[in-house]
Amino acid sequence: MGKADALAELLGGQTITPKEKRNMERLDQLIDSAFTVQSHHAGLVQVADLYAFIFRRYSEFRDFGMDEEWAGERKLIDGYVDLLRTRLLPKATRWPNKTGSKAAKWFNAIAPQSLLSLVD
Repeated sequence: MGKADALAELLGGQTITPKEKRNMERLDQLIDSAFTVQSHHAGLVQVADLYAFIFRRYSEFRDFGMDEEWAGERKLIDGYVDLLRTRLLPKATRWPNKTGSKAAKWFNAIAPQSLLSLVD
């Protein structure tokens, strides 16, 4: 077993006590296991990567004025976002703004406007 596999096994085996869970905020629960996990350990990693790519390209076109890499790319990405937006969690969950969390405030402050404006 390689070092990355061993680390993924360790991260996947962590347990959180009920008391620890009560004291956590939403963004405190993120674990960077996606950087070390093998695809056979987390079957939805490719799906998450695909969603991230689509929404990143959507933001690059709308917020940063990037050009298409090939003709029709923007139209295709827009179509994918229209399809995926119905599957997103509610906006208040994606972009929490009624919290004292410094992490949530920072996350909202750097979020691209095009992603903030996606409605439920």
